[in-house]
Formats: sequence, structure tokens, C-alpha cells
Amino acid sequence: MYHPNPQVLIEDLPSIDHINYIGVDPRYKKVSIITVAIIIGILASVYVGVGMIIEEILFEMPILGVAITGLLIVGIPWVYLVIKDFENTGYAIREKDLVYREGVIFKSTVVVPFNRVQHCEVSQGPISRMMGLSSLTMYTAGGSSSDVSIDGLDKDIAAKLKDFVSGKISVVENE
Repeated sequence: MYHPNPQVLIEDLPSIDHINYIGVDPRYKKVSIITVAIIIGILASVYVGVGMIIEEILFEMPILGVAITGLLIVGIPWVYLVIKDFENTGYAIREKDLVYREGVIFKSTVVVPFNRVQHCEVSQGPISRMMGLSSLTMYTAGGSSSDVSIDGLDKDIAAKLKDFVSGKISVVENE
């Protein structure tokens, strides 16, 4: 008997565990560490500045030692997580979709079907631009929670991926 909506068994579902992911460019690790260092530097400056004001008021507060200790407590694990995240980040392009994974503590894998992509863009921040890297962002139907941004791509690879995805969007629209 014909069933318009046949059941699919769990055992028959394809697995994304066997995909060969492409890692982001190794230069992106440096970009991430520099970004963390800048953020920590800004936080340290604010912390020391506020601490100096408080020290003026309360006297006898060893603010510099507390600031350095706090930065080490926050900074070292943060840099470690950035490095581990770099190692876990990757993407794969398949015929009908793009698969993107990332994360250390909170891991995620996103599959973006090309027929859901509305448009895509390549962008660069100042540090990435100095390193020759770009980000590819794909905007999908369904809102910002379904958008995907792949940071740390060589600028030429990002442009090729954008052209490829844009070509897939055109094919889907013409079907």
C-alpha cells in the first residue's frame, strides 16, 4: 500500500559524524588571541583606573596585585578556550548544504541547506584584514538564529565560497 509520508527509521538516517571538516585558517588562532588580549587589556585598564580611584578613597588597597591576579584567573582559561575552539571549528560543503561546527563547552553543529539561504556576504574586521582573513555570513530564511557566520577564512577562499553559495542560490531560485 502506498504511503504519502513513509516512516524513516533512525538507523537509516545519514550521519554527519563522518564528514571531513575543513578547519579555519591557522592565522585565525592569532587573530582570536590578539582579540582576547585587547579585551583583557581594556578590562585591565578600566579595572586599574577604577581601582586607583577607590584606592584614593580607601587607601592601603593593593590594586595592581589584585588586577594582575584577576587577569591571570580570567585570561589564561579564556585563551585556552579560544585555542580549543579554533581546533574544534570547521565546515564542510556538500551538494545541497553547508555544515558548520564550533564550540568547546557549548558545541554546536549547524546544517544550512542552500535553498534556505537568502544571501551571503564576506566581511573583515581590522585585525582579520591585517592578517588577510575574512568572514562569510549566510543569511537564511527564518531569522538571525539560523544565520551562520564562518570566521577565519582566507579572503580568497571566503570569496570563492560566497560565489559558490550565491551560485547555488541562483540555481535553487531558477528551479
